[in-house]
Amino acid sequence: LLLLYGWCKMYEEGYKYVVCVTRPIHTTLAHFWQTFGIKPSLVDSTVALYTICFTPITLVSLKLLHYTEWQSIPSKEETGIVFYYNATKNYFGWPHSVFGLFAILVLLILINMPMLYFLFYPFKWFQRFLDCFKLR
Repeated sequence: LLLLYGWCKMYEEGYKYVVCVTRPIHTTLAHFWQTFGIKPSLVDSTVALYTICFTPITLVSLKLLHYTEWQSIPSKEETGIVFYYNATKNYFGWPHSVFGLFAILVLLILINMPMLYFLFYPFKWFQRFLDCFKLR
């Protein structure tokens, strides 16, 4: 996101290379938006970038929370839930509990909270709710 911000600032200031590369893309997108009646906004652009940037983090977190049922072959009496990628680790046993808790926190804080924010932002009641926190 920081690189994208830098690229946009250089485009606004008129750096020749950046303008030459970006202007055809900008013109094409403007024509596309006008043709289909799309009105792009900063929130929509931020949601798209956020989704692209945080998809790998989401996948890693979900892989850390993936489990499978385990049953010992000879006796068929011992069963349990184990970590999918390493069946020697109990699911949320000692080493997995630290990584599982971290994965849950990442999913809640970095993924779900901003997505809910972007989802509810267009509604007036949510904007009034945010005004209570004096964030502006």
